[in-house]
Amino acid sequence: MATSATFFNEDTIHGKVKRFMYMRHLQAFVPSTQYSGYRTIIYDAFAGPGRYGVDWPDAIEDLGSPLIALRVVIEHFIRRNELELSFDKLRKVNYDKGKYMRYVQRMKKAIATRRRKTIILPDIQTDVILNFSEADEGSYDKLFLNVVNVFKFYGIIFKISNDSCGVITVKSRNRTLPFGCNIALSEFKNTLLPECGYNSRYMTFIDPFGFNSIPMWHIQNFVGQGKEVLITFMSGFVNRFKNIEKNKEVVMELFGIGNDDDDDDDDDDDDDDDGDDDDEDCVAGAVKNMVIADDNYHKLLKVSKLNDGVTSCMQLYENQLKKLAESDMVLTFEVRNVWNRRIYHLIFITNHPKGLKMMKEAMNRGTQTPEGFSLSEYMILTKGIKLSFGNIQSNEQAAQIIFEKFQGKENITIKVIEHFILFDTPFVFRKEALKILQKEDNPRLIKVVDECNDPPRKRWTFPDHTVWFLTFRMRDA
Repeated sequence: MATSATFFNEDTIHGKVKRFMYMRHLQAFVPSTQYSGYRTIIYDAFAGPGRYGVDWPDAIEDLGSPLIALRVVIEHFIRRNELELSFDKLRKVNYDKGKYMRYVQRMKKAIATRRRKTIILPDIQTDVILNFSEADEGSYDKLFLNVVNVFKFYGIIFKISNDSCGVITVKSRNRTLPFGCNIALSEFKNTLLPECGYNSRYMTFIDPFGFNSIPMWHIQNFVGQGKEVLITFMSGFVNRFKNIEKNKEVVMELFGIGNDDDDDDDDDDDDDDDGDDDDEDCVAGAVKNMVIADDNYHKLLKVSKLNDGVTSCMQLYENQLKKLAESDMVLTFEVRNVWNRRIYHLIFITNHPKGLKMMKEAMNRGTQTPEGFSLSEYMILTKGIKLSFGNIQSNEQAAQIIFEKFQGKENITIKVIEHFILFDTPFVFRKEALKILQKEDNPRLIKVVDECNDPPRKRWTFPDHTVWFLTFRMRDA
């Protein structure tokens, strides 16, 4: 079994698919936020060294998640500004490792003298900020040098600086490449993002090794308006180890099922109260909260025993996220190992339909089944099913779901159908599903007209520049 120290020595199928979906989402998220005039803030909470093994792969998705994000941002600006830059891993560069490691040494000295554990990453005043945190010193050193290498392989002029908290910043000095990276040697639970204002949009990737380092009380800092989060939730391991007494506190922190949030709002006006009474109240309150926490913990164990434990754990975690984010816009992606056992779920949550749509498109590219979002290494390695990053959803099944929802209804707009597919089904909306319903020998989509009651000029098409009104026949027609 891999450890956190050896995990990055070689890649896995499920790891590659996870990073591919993350890459596809960023390839939509970065342009969308930038063209809308927002600042783009990306955070990789468990960054790792950025590469698997010692080679520099050609495909972006074969890199580690921090370098994927870095290259996606650079490639965006290259396309937007029509720059004559390209990634050349054979580019000859002046590389003085000792020179760059001096920044690391200064950073570690700053950490040693820092009074507070919590790091607030700096706002480096640029259009896109990439934030990476890594707690392992060896992986951190490699990450920093790998980030520098990516800048050099693109031929980008950059500046390196240290702040008082010990964070190293690598920032582009090219005006047509307005981005920079904060690289922090810190644990996720001790790291906070810069407050960049209402005109910023955040994307956080939380991909831990295990489940004991992502307390819900800290997760809440990364969800909410303008914030999107993709979390690797180790549902299989949580279900397996949650009953062990020594894991109790970690499990409660993971789910946020500790103390009750509703504190007694006692007035503080009685300044003459005896101090002993205050002590007794504090003890009573602590005992009450311990009882509540213990009760919530045993409820979790009870529910997961009555039902499918892995699914119950995932659903409880998902519900906790929904409460914190005040949003129902959640997607989950199930991952199974080579023995076809569920090992984790990728859980994505956002407050905006556009973010949901972008991640759904990304998960659609990573799924290996046409009915939903899932991957099984067993099916790929044992059954010989070829790994695919294409659109493999069944438009026939999507068409059937659309018909079941709208049969017998008139004047339904495509926008209404698209909303239904996005929020209430595992499918991505494709007009091909509507075409299937219309081209059948006994069409289930029987009428398509515009506001003037005119059909499209070309049969079986639905041009975007017009609002179309659709009528579906009854089931038994």
